[in-house]
Amino acid sequence: MIDVNEMRASRSTLIALVIALIVLAIVSSVVFDFPGSERYVRDSLLVGDVIAIILAVIAVGMVMALRTHLIPVSSYYLGQAFKVHQKSREKAIPRVSDLSRQIANVVAIAIIWPVTIEALTRLFDNLYALANLDWIITVLIFVFLAILLYYLYEGYQALQLTLKIVSGVNNERGEK
Repeated sequence: MIDVNEMRASRSTLIALVIALIVLAIVSSVVFDFPGSERYVRDSLLVGDVIAIILAVIAVGMVMALRTHLIPVSSYYLGQAFKVHQKSREKAIPRVSDLSRQIANVVAIAIIWPVTIEALTRLFDNLYALANLDWIITVLIFVFLAILLYYLYEGYQALQLTLKIVSGVNNERGEK
């Protein structure tokens, strides 16, 4: 499955990215307390809005990097959890990897969703020309919900297949 040293390196990077995301979230929450953040860049766009949008883009990029390191870590720990009951290790490896990928997708969407919605809401509230387009936020919320539900469903399917292989179930009826 995954080498221990590879998992440890990914885990260290994952911890560093999570800490950086927490610091970024704290900075984002106080962005309008910075000196000069209430100055207008253009019409109704404030310096604080620009900073908040840039921080949101950085956070999304960090979450995408977080996803690539979450896959080896979750694959390693899922492999360790299923190793005790596993009879055919070779059949389970792709299923555990697929399950890890789906878990990483769910985590990434769950983190990106509020960051994106908050940045767009802040932008729409401060740009009077876009204030009438707040229905876009509602559509985006439903799009993120649909994507999240899709990845949860895919993760459920991957979990079912992994459990069938690990438990030694051969067919749909559950016969061994």
